Amino acid sequence: MNRNVVTFADVALSSGATRGDSDRPGKALPGQLTADDYWSRLAKYVPIEMISAYVLLKGLIESAYKPGQTALTVALGVLAVLGAATTWLFSRRVLRVVRKSQAVLSVFGFLVWTIATGGVFATMSWYQPWMGTAAVIMFGVAVQIIQLPPLPVQPDRA
Repeated sequence: MNRNVVTFADVALSSGATRGDSDRPGKALPGQLTADDYWSRLAKYVPIEMISAYVLLKGLIESAYKPGQTALTVALGVLAVLGAATTWLFSRRVLRVVRKSQAVLSVFGFLVWTIATGGVFATMSWYQPWMGTAAVIMFGVAVQIIQLPPLPVQPDRA
């Protein structure tokens, strides 16, 4: 699956159509480019590969330290920072996400997941589990609101 989000602007640029011509995501003739619907955009923003690696490594780290140890907080913090940086690189180099803004949203998606699962935040006195739920909801709303610029035109497409 191509992990670049396809917007209405991308469809219009590829077909010469306007949003009014087909403003329903996922509805097109076979072989025709279609705009991603909400769930497709959400799946493309959330870096499931990086989240999976994070969850596994978080479990290993938590099993290596006792709750309340400073070393646990440091290790989980380092994991979150490295995970965010790796998400950027993974999005751009492995998944070949073209837009930097989409890669940034993937990093935010990863960080939202770390908040939702507790991670380093759960070791801090101010953290409450409801904050993770609120972060997931806000990210879900942001995915619906944020509009990406069109994909760059490839030389062979022009």
